[in-house]
Amino acid sequence: MNTLPIDLYKVIEYGLGGDTWQEFIDRYKEKYDLLQIDGFEFEATKLDYTFSQLITSLGVKTLPAYVDPESPGYEAALGELEGRTGNIPTQKKFYRLNRVTVRQQLQLLQRVGMSALTEEMQNVFLGLLDESADGLIGSYYNALTHQRMRIVSTGKFTIDTDNNPRGLKGITIDFNIPENHYQVLTGTSRWWIKDEHIPANQGSASDPIMDIKNRVKEIRRKYHYLGKIRMELAQDLWDDLMTHTAVLKRIGHSLYPTVTDDSTVIANAQNEDEDRLKAIFKKLVKVDEIVPRDSYAFVDKPGKDTDGQPDLITCLLYTSPSPRDA
Repeated sequence: MNTLPIDLYKVIEYGLGGDTWQEFIDRYKEKYDLLQIDGFEFEATKLDYTFSQLITSLGVKTLPAYVDPESPGYEAALGELEGRTGNIPTQKKFYRLNRVTVRQQLQLLQRVGMSALTEEMQNVFLGLLDESADGLIGSYYNALTHQRMRIVSTGKFTIDTDNNPRGLKGITIDFNIPENHYQVLTGTSRWWIKDEHIPANQGSASDPIMDIKNRVKEIRRKYHYLGKIRMELAQDLWDDLMTHTAVLKRIGHSLYPTVTDDSTVIANAQNEDEDRLKAIFKKLVKVDEIVPRDSYAFVDKPGKDTDGQPDLITCLLYTSPSPRDA
């Protein structure tokens, strides 16, 4: 049942510029078509908040047995299939239109009539709707991107104090990546032994290109994978790798095989453009595609403003692929 004054609906109608709500929302379609969830697809809308997983291993096609023409064939082994289900937490957010502004609009309309609603007045209300719609749509799109990046980077999505300070916590949706698919470097084999990724903090035995090349070799040989391999990493991690002495040395020697002095080779590599560095790196580690990417997410956390009063503080999250996951 409608309980708001009819004039308010008229104000909203004018604020929408004559559009329906759907037409108003569709204005943002092109803006948010750049949603970064590649590798994932939307399922049909479900009426309950559950998900299902089918877990299997990448199989190989074995050769058939050579037999006598009159003999039967031999049974082939089917791959194992495991199913899992779980619950999906829902997300909610809203903006509250400023009641003072709305009341002023209505009071003005009561005095001068709806016919006197000027384009400037319409734009004021449109601005309110536009800001809130943009914020809501962008918020949910950013959430999808954040989920995708964390899943790709860590193999799971965890809802915790960092990314959900005002809601549910302690929920993990695990994509069940086998533990032996993760590699953790230790000691001086770490690419950097401190958080600051500078040459002085490089592990003395670190060799990022060889580490990645060995992982690619393992994927090909151990898991018999013959398809294309895509390497995805955070843009800032890629930038840091392009300052790593061992990486620059390998790239430089590949570009200038007749130069024997390491310092000269490194200096030459540092002067190369991004595309050429990426092409040589891709060739050295034997992947088909390298995708450095940036993605940021923000959350509102309870805090205090500059006057010490309770307020919401906007905080940056690592969305990833994060250098922390490297």
